[in-house]
Amino acid sequence: LNDKEQNPSNIIQDIEKGMEISIAVRRKLTQAALVLRDAIETEEIQSVGMICREALIVLGHNIFSEEFLQDGEETPKRSDFKNRSRIAISGLLLGAENAELRDHFRKLSYSAWDFANKITHSDTRTIYEASICLTLCTAVASSFENLLAKHDDPFGNHRCKECGSRKFDIYSPDDEQGEIEELLIVCEVCKHGQMVSVD
Repeated sequence: LNDKEQNPSNIIQDIEKGMEISIAVRRKLTQAALVLRDAIETEEIQSVGMICREALIVLGHNIFSEEFLQDGEETPKRSDFKNRSRIAISGLLLGAENAELRDHFRKLSYSAWDFANKITHSDTRTIYEASICLTLCTAVASSFENLLAKHDDPFGNHRCKECGSRKFDIYSPDDEQGEIEELLIVCEVCKHGQMVSVD
């Protein structure tokens, strides 16, 4: 890898594709990238795995919410990334239509956690495997950012009723009291307008 490719910020930015990872998770991943850049000895390679594992623990804390717990289910320990991610995935991706995506998310999250643990405890891994570990963990963090954005976007699935386009503008009527009960959504393609209630 050349110097530009090894720059920690470039490594993280290339993987995250513009999504904003939480500051604490980003700091950990950047720290892992810094260690990876200069890693030669076994202990340095193991350190990449350890920092990646710490980043996933912080991520697990950020994505978890008690509201996602099923009846009778206990809150997992802070360091239990697998269960925290599983519960978050189930809470953020409800319904049968999301079953396949839930499965992919769980596999990606569990794989990143397991591989970070392998790098942490192995004395035979190389910088290339440590780099794969960092890539996996960054991909998990970025994927959860996208998932949270999807969950919080009330218009993420909106399509124009006339032409099916996803390109639209949203307008709010002027209200002297500052309370908005409805929004006007206007398709950019066919100009069809629709009033939508704000919950």
